[in-house]
Amino acid sequence: MEYKFRRLEAKDVFPMSRIITKIGFKEFKEAFADENVQKNISSKKSANAIGMAVMLNIAGIVIGNLSKCETDLYEFFASVTDLSAGEIKEAPLADFTNMIVDLVKHDDFKDFLKVVSKLLK
Repeated sequence: MEYKFRRLEAKDVFPMSRIITKIGFKEFKEAFADENVQKNISSKKSANAIGMAVMLNIAGIVIGNLSKCETDLYEFFASVTDLSAGEIKEAPLADFTNMIVDLVKHDDFKDFLKVVSKLLK
């Protein structure tokens, strides 16, 4: 399945907030407190290394809580890609999982997380 993410915009904060709430903000916060992330911060690793560690933690949290926000995810992905919610819902499992990972790796999403992480300090 091919898709292309558009640039994330201010209007995307609202559906992302709903999804994060359903996943559990506490769990999301724990992605930044992870031992590996803190070790990278303590050793003054690059922002990319720290960001990647956080992204992987968040991807794990999202995947672990997908059932809580299933419809929200279909709608959100439809709003940020060139696919419909129905196409996303019918996507092969590997393709859908790759979409989640690709979103977490998306530069605009990383920027969003950098700002959010400042709130969690």
